[in-house]
Amino acid sequence: MSRRLSLFTASLVSLAMIPLAGAEPTGKRGGNKQLGKPLARVVAADHPAARPRPLTVAQAGKAAAPAPFVRTALVDLAARSSEPAQVRLDPAHGTLRRFDGRVANPHGVGVQAAQAMLAEHRDVLGLAGAPGDVELARSRVISGDAGDLALHFAVRFRGLPVWGAEVKVHFDRDGALTSIAAQNLGRLDPPLVVKFGADAARARARRHNGPEARDRRAVDRGPAELGVWPQSHDRGGVLAWRLVQTVDLADGSYQHFVTYVDAEQGRVLARHPLVATETVTPTTGTATDHFGKTVTLRLSHYPDKNEYGLYDRSKGLAAATLQTLDGGNSQSPASAALATSKTKTAWTAAEATAHAHMQKVIDYYQATHARNSWDGKGAAVEQVIHFGQAFNNAFWDPYDRLMAIGDGDKWLFKEFTRSLDVAAHEYSHAVITGTANLVYQNQPGALNESFADVMAMMIDRDDWTLGEDVVGPGFGASFARSFIDPELGQQPKHMNQLYKGFEDYGGVHINSGIPNHAAYLLATARSKELLEKVWYRTLYKGHIGSQASFVDMAQGTVAACKELVALGQATDGDCTAAAEAWVAVGVLAASDVPMDGCPDDASEKDGLCYCDPGFVPSGDGTACVTLGDVECPTNSIEANGLCLCQDGFKPSQDGSQCVAEENGCPLNAGWDPVKKQCVCDPGFEGAPNAPDGECEPVESDCPDNAHPEWADPQDQADYTCACNDNFEDDGNGNCVVIAGTCGNESFFGRCDGDTLVYCQVGVPDDEIVSIDCGADGLTCGKFDSIVGYDCLNPNGKGAAATCDADGYQECGANNPFCVSEQDAATGFCSHECKAGGDCESAYDCCASVSDGTRACLVDPYCAENIDTKATCKDVPGGSTYYGKCVGDVLVYCDGSTGVTQEVYCVKQGKECGFVDAKVGYSCVDPDSGALPEAPADWCPYEHDGSCDVPDLCPEGSDGADCNPCGDVGEAGACDGDVLTFCDPDDGLVTTDCEATPMTPSCGASDDGGFACVPGPGPDDPTTGGPSSGGDGTGSTGDEPSPDTATAGEVGTITCTCRSDAPVDWRQLLLAAPLLLLRRRRRHG
Repeated sequence: MSRRLSLFTASLVSLAMIPLAGAEPTGKRGGNKQLGKPLARVVAADHPAARPRPLTVAQAGKAAAPAPFVRTALVDLAARSSEPAQVRLDPAHGTLRRFDGRVANPHGVGVQAAQAMLAEHRDVLGLAGAPGDVELARSRVISGDAGDLALHFAVRFRGLPVWGAEVKVHFDRDGALTSIAAQNLGRLDPPLVVKFGADAARARARRHNGPEARDRRAVDRGPAELGVWPQSHDRGGVLAWRLVQTVDLADGSYQHFVTYVDAEQGRVLARHPLVATETVTPTTGTATDHFGKTVTLRLSHYPDKNEYGLYDRSKGLAAATLQTLDGGNSQSPASAALATSKTKTAWTAAEATAHAHMQKVIDYYQATHARNSWDGKGAAVEQVIHFGQAFNNAFWDPYDRLMAIGDGDKWLFKEFTRSLDVAAHEYSHAVITGTANLVYQNQPGALNESFADVMAMMIDRDDWTLGEDVVGPGFGASFARSFIDPELGQQPKHMNQLYKGFEDYGGVHINSGIPNHAAYLLATARSKELLEKVWYRTLYKGHIGSQASFVDMAQGTVAACKELVALGQATDGDCTAAAEAWVAVGVLAASDVPMDGCPDDASEKDGLCYCDPGFVPSGDGTACVTLGDVECPTNSIEANGLCLCQDGFKPSQDGSQCVAEENGCPLNAGWDPVKKQCVCDPGFEGAPNAPDGECEPVESDCPDNAHPEWADPQDQADYTCACNDNFEDDGNGNCVVIAGTCGNESFFGRCDGDTLVYCQVGVPDDEIVSIDCGADGLTCGKFDSIVGYDCLNPNGKGAAATCDADGYQECGANNPFCVSEQDAATGFCSHECKAGGDCESAYDCCASVSDGTRACLVDPYCAENIDTKATCKDVPGGSTYYGKCVGDVLVYCDGSTGVTQEVYCVKQGKECGFVDAKVGYSCVDPDSGALPEAPADWCPYEHDGSCDVPDLCPEGSDGADCNPCGDVGEAGACDGDVLTFCDPDDGLVTTDCEATPMTPSCGASDDGGFACVPGPGPDDPTTGGPSSGGDGTGSTGDEPSPDTATAGEVGTITCTCRSDAPVDWRQLLLAAPLLLLRRRRRHG
């Protein structure tokens, strides 16, 4: 079925240019024909022009008068009208605002005829300028159902847009002109002078828009664009920058402001918002829910529409807002709309119940856990009811960030809106997304389901069953899941019943019964109040990660409980009960339960007893017994009889040393801390520090896989043969691979021609795997320094080519892996590198990616992926990337997660100290020479350009302090085509004239100073040079550009940060995107 438009059928048309006249027409000139003011003429008595027609000109008494040639043209056009003509003038410009009448078109009907008529009467528009400077750019043609026609035009001056200037002309079906609507017209002859470049204009706009923001910060959106700001018929306009900036408002919403800045004077000419707002008032209403009870609903009142919506914004937009949307039984969330009513009380039972339940859930998390919405940051909460046709489920969608609730088929399930615990369960899934983000598969997925179940029980506290309000007559039970006896809901309650299949994403809804039962046991042994505190803290405080197992969860709950003990909110007995609950379901062993004091030679940590160095647990786990003297190598610490490498180090391949992570030694080699390099073990020789280095046994008569050992290294002739690591004597004088090991083969692997050989660890024992890459048309080669060798695709995609982020062997052998942003579907092919010189021309740099390696990258990912401007607000006083030391605890902000990290340096055998101005504070070796505190004059953000807004400068400074002008005065100076001048408000302003359209040269201006003026330069009609970054690449499209300027940019305002800048200084730079390196594992 076709859809009929009520008025017009619109089509977009490419720009069509209509040249306009130059200066004011002056009649005859040397015999040349002009398309200007018409000459006097004689007409017949019955000609329409001979009949007197009244002309109505609406003009205020003190408004700007039109130019004489404009008034003459309007009188002539009105005289041709067959209907009384009406004219309204723009009081600010003295130019045409609107003309109404009916003037026959002698050129006929259609677009070309219409344009010809407009060109003939162009003087009514008052657009005067030098010949060829001014054009009407046709932007749209609209053909109406009645055969009428509308043409829309923008105005351009020498290719630059004239801001706000528009002309819209209408013709009837016979081609007659019926109306002209125009705005911001007038003479166009702006001075071609630029002093404030793109970034200097941004700074002025930020100062103007920043006070509107709650953090006094305005962020640039897209490039600056140069155009003409029109003035009036007797003033030619000025060059002006158009900028779009975003501010976060005090009520939690945001606004985009379009700001126009005079390119010569730096004045803000105008500003208008882009985000439309409406009048809305929080209120309350009542309705009857599914159970016949009256519930109070927090609503929004829209007086402009005379209606109410299920939109709870009573806490303000900076807190959790709740919208209940009606999905209309569609399975497309995009089609859902806010549930509305003409009165406060006319709500369906489903609407009332769902909204009331989710209000209660949000209030619970706020009151009990001080959590502001599911993400902890006041994110909007959206739930879609009536999702799908008889949909038997409810779910949280972390991608679209909404909850969908089905109506059920009324046989297996009733309406899911009936259940408070279902609402709490789905919202708690959202909380998981905002915290640990547990992977939805296997044990992490079961913990995801279990946490949602547990919190549902804490909100709907009257029983220990889930779904009792929604199961239907065909379900076969009165509830969906039971905490008291999970087996009643077809779930295990002990690890000896653990489901190990692949269904249900590895049993996420099945195995959740085990942690559910542990939660029930703790709540009944102690209290529900303890359970909800411990479980939530385990998640919120990061005691488990996204891949957490049941054991991780159990140990995390004990650790969270011990933190509550320190806060006076729990007892040691509570933590013992938590561990015992996990023991009861088979997750922890009895020895993991915190005792009433630890045995001799043991220490308590996070509620558990750990044997002191040199001791190990006894067989029954009740005591610590002597292990014997344990000597750990350099760069390691001893724990429970084991030597653990410190941060920044890893075990060598033979496990005898801790070597720097970037200096892993090959097999039969170790790290020499004096030489600071790998050396071959005794009896071996080779080049262990080469990229593919190895150590081979020295020449001897020892059998294969053996090496000589000397009692006296000086007597090389006297030696015995010993089997290499992972080999043993078979009793016949030969060395054979020890069962369950890979001998000399490692996971790193090697290539034997096009055959890949590597050690697959733990299947269940180590196993040597050989893969014929050539059989699949592949070659064997090096993938990177972590995976090692793999089968590579010789015909894969080239350097920097787009690739599937989760693909494998899609990229070519010379750039074998795909680099992508987190959660992105695509990335680009790349290869490992050490420096930029290792990268081909298709790349822009060599920088770090998420796995710690370095790869060839393309812009905009060439900044090292460390957000040195990161600030976290989740602890009192906040934290920064540079961090601080609290005793020997390092406290810093992780910019990738926005979470403050606390690192106990002493547990690594280190102490907290100040490293340098680039790193800030970190865990350091006791004898590293690091300072305990930063120098008094250290300014972490010096010379980064963030002081370009004076009221954001360090306390006690002003604009001149932030932007010293030195010897540069207000008149300015030229250094080639770079303009510098001292502005009273902004200090030193630097503008690269070559990057400004129409004024590419630096030279003398009419006021006696210096400015960017016309001259030879790049032909770029509108773009104002690079938006930021100083790399010359600029910004395109609508991508946000950083909101500060740095030295060397177009229109830069430089900054010198004072030494007393506060450490918790505002974050002004945007974080570099985190790059991920995703790899598939090789398959045999």
